[in-house]
Amino acid sequence: MLNRSELLAAADPDDRPRRARALDLVEQTLAALDPGAATAAVLDRWAAADPTLAERPWTVFALGKAAARMAAGVSWPVAGGLLLGPGAGPPLIALPVHHPLPHPRAPESGRRLLAAAQALGPADRVLVLVSGGGSSMATAPRLPLAEWSDLQDRLMAAGADIAELNAVRQRFDAIKGGGLARAIAPAALRTVVLSDVPGLPPEWVASGPTTSPRGGPDPAAVLARFGLARPLPPPADPPPPSPMAVAADNDAGVQHLRRALAEFGLPARPGASLGGDAYAAGVAFARSGAAVAGGETTVVVQSTEGFGGRNSEFLLGAAEVPGDGLICALATDGRDGHSELAGGLLDASARRRITPAAVADARARSDSATLLQGAGAAIITGATGGNVADLVFRLP
Repeated sequence: MLNRSELLAAADPDDRPRRARALDLVEQTLAALDPGAATAAVLDRWAAADPTLAERPWTVFALGKAAARMAAGVSWPVAGGLLLGPGAGPPLIALPVHHPLPHPRAPESGRRLLAAAQALGPADRVLVLVSGGGSSMATAPRLPLAEWSDLQDRLMAAGADIAELNAVRQRFDAIKGGGLARAIAPAALRTVVLSDVPGLPPEWVASGPTTSPRGGPDPAAVLARFGLARPLPPPADPPPPSPMAVAADNDAGVQHLRRALAEFGLPARPGASLGGDAYAAGVAFARSGAAVAGGETTVVVQSTEGFGGRNSEFLLGAAEVPGDGLICALATDGRDGHSELAGGLLDASARRRITPAAVADARARSDSATLLQGAGAAIITGATGGNVADLVFRLP
């Protein structure tokens, strides 16, 4: 954690021990969700069932925020491949990426990915490592990039949830909705997923590059709901079926926190999954008395002048409810919306600085992160290399 000492120094003496315990839990949880170890565990299980899987080289395509860390967990022989995510992953070739909107060279990277997949033959074997953020990092849009980025930006700013975003992405992108798997065929394919889509099947992660997601909203209805209606490309055929396994997900984070709280002798009652408006979710969690919850909320952006995200907005909602103890909200990828925060915490020391007037002003300017930083309550981890959506917990 990059600012642990600052967070402890900003707390009143009575709050400092509780803050230290909360920060310990954050660090332990992120370590427990390590994408490399989780990926290695999946491959070990597969190889135990079929030892021949680890005897011949695999081409590896790694996509998303956890791409490099997942690739580091591959113990099988690797023939090469591509990495579309932050960091480096030798012997994979790293391509330019950005999040939450595509890098200017993203279409070129997407074309290289599809070309590499199409060059494979029936004797080849491909391992695809998928994590959240892959929707913007691995993209082959059927629209000009500026138009494609603008459409996604407007959907996110309007509060579209992950299922709605992905339904639209699958129609307008040749990689998504099984597009990468169609390009890989007839080579053998296996997929490992680090899931950041709580409550949805793993096929939805990164908009499903190797499988057609099950269910989900109608993309035309989504666009119409947000006033963005336009003609849709026709749906593609389903890709050939192939094995898929989840390395870690949001529930794994919730369960780790429950076990850790129980070891401290603290209440570990789980709450309802987080979803919907972030501020309202913060109010609901603070009132519920639950100890742990996970999920992904949404924020309707009111202004582009501020900095904030789901977790900082969640804590502003929690601050509306009087209470003792501490509430912590964390983005497991280390990036909460358009800010450098991973999240923050709310205790007596922070509450004295987060006044109702300050909250109203921060919400009007979409500047919740700045308010948390000013209150000495912002958690900064830097990029974690993982991504299983958001986690919140309470210490009495």
